[in-house]
Amino acid sequence: MDRARYLLNLDLLTMLKGAGLFPLLALLADRMLFNNAILTVKILGPLLHALLGLSMYIFARKVLNWDAWKSLLLVVFSSIYFVSLKISWEVYRQMLGTIFLFLTLSCYWFLRSRWTTGATSLLALLTFYPMR
Repeated sequence: MDRARYLLNLDLLTMLKGAGLFPLLALLADRMLFNNAILTVKILGPLLHALLGLSMYIFARKVLNWDAWKSLLLVVFSSIYFVSLKISWEVYRQMLGTIFLFLTLSCYWFLRSRWTTGATSLLALLTFYPMR
């Protein structure tokens, strides 16, 4: 926790160089919402899992043009795999990166305006940032 407190006392650029995205998000959630590290980890796991399922559902519906039932089955079957993974900080980081990957691909597929170009670039940057 001392390293996390140290990172929050740095300027933004130095902080972003020194820490991955998930530890920063977890620290902010801990400080602003829960104020309990164990509760934060217990809540962020299912929340990340739900966001991963949602991003896969959006990808299947928008990019693959699957119907709602088929997209839901994709999420159900893939969640069986992700639930069986070992719960650790590394898995949380990888899940966060995968969420951004599916959102990047979905946004890239509909690259029609200036807004989606910027969103695609930001999501692509966030895709590899949690993997540091």
